[in-house]
Amino acid sequence: MGGAKLPAVREGAPDEILAVMRDLEARPRFTQWKLAHPGHQLAYLFVDFKPSQEMVWQVGYFREGMITSFVLNAKLEIAEEQESAMDAEDLQALDLSRVRVGLTRALQHAQESSAAKKPFTAFQTLAILQCIQGVQLWNITLFAKELVLLNLKLDAGNGAVLREEFSSLFDLARPSAKDR
Repeated sequence: MGGAKLPAVREGAPDEILAVMRDLEARPRFTQWKLAHPGHQLAYLFVDFKPSQEMVWQVGYFREGMITSFVLNAKLEIAEEQESAMDAEDLQALDLSRVRVGLTRALQHAQESSAAKKPFTAFQTLAILQCIQGVQLWNITLFAKELVLLNLKLDAGNGAVLREEFSSLFDLARPSAKDR
């Protein structure tokens, strides 16, 4: 018969997301960590890559405003208990059972969006799947050779674009009015 069935909490999530979680859960160091930290919840899946590079995923778990990150290299890297950049009350568990849009589809949305508005060639991509205000979302940033970046927030449940913003990399270097 088939392989072991994943817990119901992840049924329905895209295969590429399930593959990342299977990879992590198959690692003995993660299994040992999880047994020692039963109260931690899934916070995010993150990937930072260039077109010519293999994707290396990072998965974060949190508890009480502290995050432990796992980098899925050939050898699992663990960054233990670091303070979250988000306020503890804003941290929410990522619910993979509500995720229907995988990274491939999210990136297609981002590329179609950029092609329709400001065509460019991305040289680097950051993508994080997380839960913000109860919404499972992809936050994707494409950095372009044309010194433009696209930040796209996409509902990971239904694919709806929640926010789309183009910026010049030069704008990021300028101090904002409140910083002057």
